[in-house]
Amino acid sequence: MLDWRKALVVVLTFASVGAAEAVSIVDTGPAPAGTTLVSLNDQGVSFQHLGVTFNVSQASSITSVEGWIGALDSELGNVLFELHAGATPTGALLFSSLVAVGSGTDGWRGATGLNWDVSAGDYTLTLIAQPGFGGWMGTSPPNPEGTEWFINPLSGGWTTTTFNMGWRVGAQETTVPEPATLLLVALGLAGLGWGRRQRVN
Repeated sequence: MLDWRKALVVVLTFASVGAAEAVSIVDTGPAPAGTTLVSLNDQGVSFQHLGVTFNVSQASSITSVEGWIGALDSELGNVLFELHAGATPTGALLFSSLVAVGSGTDGWRGATGLNWDVSAGDYTLTLIAQPGFGGWMGTSPPNPEGTEWFINPLSGGWTTTTFNMGWRVGAQETTVPEPATLLLVALGLAGLGWGRRQRVN
């Protein structure tokens, strides 16, 4: 008589486990052609790095980080994507990924297939041009993100800006089980416990 109860508990338990759902935490859309270009480069004495702050509404696993980036064919190289805790680029470094920019054409460049687990809160993504890289980020995308950052020899540190650059951050969110489903699971477990007691008696 206990077989059906066990089966019910197993089914309800699996049903209650949160499913992963792909979402876009940030998606400004691409920058249109012919707009202002913001320098992203490291030529030694001359350099400029960029960043953006965004909010994660619930615990997630970030799977991709991208910028709308172009580069000079003569100055192709690498850009380091860094994820910092909090609403400034000076927060603790949590994750990083080095990305090779291999073409001068403007487009989405970044790291995919990531597994950067984060809790709800504010985070800042920075793009650190590596030595010898000469490129840019396009501006005026259809859905600008908000608080952005730059640092160069004249800025005196990371400084906020509203360049309105192109950014994308993708993630997997874990959906929370509905209260009714959790109640059914609890009832199933209670029934299983009652059945065991009956068998002992």
